[in-house]
Formats: sequence, structure tokens, C-alpha cells
Amino acid sequence: LGSPQTEDRLIFGEGSEEDRWFSPHVAEDGTLVVVSARGTAKDHEVFRMKLDGPATKLEGLSGAISYLGSRGGVLFFLADRSRILRWADGRWSDVVPASSEAIDHAALVGDHFIVASVKDAGPQFRVVSFDGKRVRALDVPPGNVWGPPWGPGFAGQRSSPLAFFSVSGLADAGS
Repeated sequence: LGSPQTEDRLIFGEGSEEDRWFSPHVAEDGTLVVVSARGTAKDHEVFRMKLDGPATKLEGLSGAISYLGSRGGVLFFLADRSRILRWADGRWSDVVPASSEAIDHAALVGDHFIVASVKDAGPQFRVVSFDGKRVRALDVPPGNVWGPPWGPGFAGQRSSPLAFFSVSGLADAGS
């Protein structure tokens, strides 16, 4: 801010195709940036970058990947709306494995995952621990659940027990 764009330092994206866009996420502890890169292809690429170093591509996974958050250098992702993955020490592992229930959205809040899925045409919400165990179900009023500032789901910080959301439906524009 306050200087011409020509003086800005490019930190990521040099030589990228024109049909790609990037979603950067700064880890809650402020030590790294996770960048999801995608274009017209189904597969996303994910890069991890310390704020003072080069970007490293996280290899070994294809499909739609969404960053959920990190804890102690371990990164967590929602993959293909079917499972929650952990990336640590250069390898992927399941936290919440794929099942017959698609995961609509997930959030990392209060050192737990809030997972929204659909079962029997209705939304189901549950809290899951870092080891993948179900902690409890969440009773949410009927309607569409939206997390600020936009999009479906819950919003909050990994280190805070507070989750934020709104519910809207045909009879109620939002509460």
C-alpha cells in the first residue's frame, strides 16, 4: 500500500498459465502460506510456502482440494468432498476417510473439524477430533448453513472454541 504496483515483490505464480487462479491462505500462526491453484482442469495443485522461503508443491494427490487449516506444521484439507486429509512429513493420510456420505463442507474450529454431510436428503453436522473420531452431533436449525464472509459452512479459528454461521431458507432470508 502506498507505492506503485510495479514495486511489489512477486512471491508466487511466476510463469503460470492465464486460466489459473490462486487461493492463498495464511496459517493461523502466521508462519506459512498455503496456496491452492486451479484452472479449468478438475485437479488442483497445492503449494506450501514459508513466508521467507520458496514454494513447495505438495505431491501425491489429485482432485479438488480445499485447505482447512494447520496445527503445529501439520496441514489439513478437504479432498473431493469425500474425505479430510492430513499432510505431514511429506505424506498424506486420512483423518476422516471416504464413506457413502459426501462431505458438503468442513471447517477447522476449536481444534476440531465441523463436518457437514448429507444423509437421507437432509443435512447432518458432526464434530470430529484430529484422530478422526466422532465427538458429537450438532443440532442446527433446518436451512442452508453459511459461514462468513461467504460460502457454505462454518467459520472460525482453529485455536478458538467459537464457530460462526448463519442459517437461511425459503421462509427466512437469514438469521
